[in-house]
Amino acid sequence: MKSEREQIKDTAFELVKQSGLINLSREELCERVNIKPGSFANVMGCSFSDFIEELRDGIPEDENAEVHPVLKKRANPKDRKQQILVAAISVARDKNYNTMTRQDIADRAQCSTGLVARCFGTMCQVRRTLMRAAIKQEILPIIAQGLVSKDKNAQKAPEQLKQKAMQSFYK
Repeated sequence: MKSEREQIKDTAFELVKQSGLINLSREELCERVNIKPGSFANVMGCSFSDFIEELRDGIPEDENAEVHPVLKKRANPKDRKQQILVAAISVARDKNYNTMTRQDIADRAQCSTGLVARCFGTMCQVRRTLMRAAIKQEILPIIAQGLVSKDKNAQKAPEQLKQKAMQSFYK
């Protein structure tokens, strides 16, 4: 039988699947599991922000992750940056790694182009971060696009992964 803490964590994961980590609120979670919002730290043994970090570490990176619209006015910067990265991955798959624009990413992430720039800087930095994520998650179409365009970040991928990406590209 699961402990109360494990049950609360499972409920939190369910909420994250529904609307994304970026939209998880202490109030909603507490209401769902029938604990008083003021007693969250006592029940869980940590603050809500520490709990969010614990959840973030436990959420598997999914190359097909959905871009959830932001329901709150202010979101955790780490969550917002991750949401923008997921949007960039989605745009790179649908459009092209080399031709995507800051506006394309902002439209998909439902944010401003200024926020994309604030989180990642230049488009060169966006592409570098995106390619590193693609290599880490083994997203072959994006790696292949980078290799074809002689992207220096794509060239840093392990040799087997580069071969696998190019094989998938030419199928």
